[in-house]
Amino acid sequence: MHPLLQQEELVAYADEHDLTLVAYSPLAQGAVFDLPELREVAEKHTVSPAQVCLAWLSTKGVVPIPKASSEAHVRDNFAATDLELDDEDVARIDAIDREKRLEDEEFVDW
Repeated sequence: MHPLLQQEELVAYADEHDLTLVAYSPLAQGAVFDLPELREVAEKHTVSPAQVCLAWLSTKGVVPIPKASSEAHVRDNFAATDLELDDEDVARIDAIDREKRLEDEEFVDW
């Protein structure tokens, strides 16, 4: 799950059944860094697009587990826990109307 694959029905189902979703590859293998919506929200809060993405997932009750290739990235990802997005920020990201699945559906049992 990430802003390019929001899975609203799955989030609603999990919420209804008191389940916790885990977002693997929550940064869409870096694709979220190019989203103007995330970049603008990041500029507004003077944080990184990664932090915005991770904070947005948290507003959905989703637990993101991002990959980090350096200590700086680990620190940046962790700092997302302090970021509070307002309703306008969340709505802006929610409005992203694209669907990009990163895994090859042929090899993954959905």
